[in-house]
Amino acid sequence: TDLALIWSIALLGAILDVDKIRNELQMLQTNALMLMMFVLALRWLDRRPGLAGIALGVVFNIKYLSLAMLPYLIVRRRWKTLGAFVLSAVGFAFLPAIVDGWQANLHSLHVAFGGLLHMVGVGAGEQANVEDITAMFSSSITSAMARLSESGLPRSVVLLLVMAIALATLGIVIFLYRREGFSLFRWPAAREQTRQPYRGIVGLEWAGLVTAALVFSPQTNTRHLFLALLVTVGTAALLLGGRWTRGRTILALAATLAFLGFILPPGQRPVTPQSASYRWTAVGGACWCLLMLYLTMLSEGLRQLKTKYP
Repeated sequence: TDLALIWSIALLGAILDVDKIRNELQMLQTNALMLMMFVLALRWLDRRPGLAGIALGVVFNIKYLSLAMLPYLIVRRRWKTLGAFVLSAVGFAFLPAIVDGWQANLHSLHVAFGGLLHMVGVGAGEQANVEDITAMFSSSITSAMARLSESGLPRSVVLLLVMAIALATLGIVIFLYRREGFSLFRWPAAREQTRQPYRGIVGLEWAGLVTAALVFSPQTNTRHLFLALLVTVGTAALLLGGRWTRGRTILALAATLAFLGFILPPGQRPVTPQSASYRWTAVGGACWCLLMLYLTMLSEGLRQLKTKYP
């Protein structure tokens, strides 16, 4: 309820992701619209679950990042939001038929999904112009691992590496929950998740789902990290206010490293294999930093919730 604190959190969160905010405003992309929909969906999740699902359906028809929400809504038994998400995703996909006609709409969807399949190396026929998973503009961990196939490593092995990293990340998340005495999977019904500490955990998990969608996506352009505002603003909220602790110090260090990982090394889009920017993107540096920041944020967030709501 402290307006000064709210603005301070917003400012610090924006500073931590300022380079990607600049990219978004400079290139006039759709990430700001997607961020708004993700925020509205979180805002409406308890009060207006149907509207929350519709907001996620809008995101799905811009980019497929909201797919990460499907298994989450099932695990958390948010059935109204899940149903509205699926129906609105289908509805918005066929909405252009009002203008273009049924056949043109079906053809456009066929081309669009064909491009998605082409990105992961399958599919044939007419496809949208979507770059391969190894494209050098992608900074995701998945793309970084896929580039190993260019040096002769089989793609099946690359897939196993990505799965191993994802499972290791899940293992860390489970450990953090258990350390603070929370359960990751055994939760009450949706109507009881509106009280604390579940309400706070849902906020942490929402940022985590977007993080996972960015970090493990087949393609994550660096400008997509505009969506990391969900993590940087959450980090700012945990850092500001209250007594300073060792956990806050660790989180501040992680936030500083993520900030540097987003803006360094200097230079715009990689142009030569010899440039530092090129090599940093090649190993997925920014996404590794984002993943590290989120896990640190989750650790401190769960600790603060445990302290406040024992």
